Amino acid sequence: MVKNQELHVAIEFSDYKLNKSNILNSKIDALNVMRGLQTMRQLKEEKAKLKQRLFVLCNQTLQAVQRLENKMPDVKQPKLLKTTQEKSEEIFEVKTKRMVNIDPEIEAKKQSIDDELRSIQEKLKIINSY
Repeated sequence: MVKNQELHVAIEFSDYKLNKSNILNSKIDALNVMRGLQTMRQLKEEKAKLKQRLFVLCNQTLQAVQRLENKMPDVKQPKLLKTTQEKSEEIFEVKTKRMVNIDPEIEAKKQSIDDELRSIQEKLKIINSY
């Protein structure tokens, strides 16, 4: 059984250049995927904030409508209209979600990914210039 022995294989420079280029392109693709995932995470947080704001505005609008209804004189409504009104009130009763803060750590990771991407692209240019 052979342990801890290195194996050296001679390859042509063109093959080395092609393989090194493929490896760097793979790294670039992986970093682009990571950047996309971070962007998706930020958009998800932004969506949660906007959704919460929408719910707050809907609740405020509903309260304003209810205040106006209280000021208006009572009118006899058919039973069908009463049930639809109750259903619409149930739809707008929503628990507010907690605010999601943008993490500065995510921003730092995004910056490091961009820096690494630039350095890999520079290496790729150097390899392709031979």
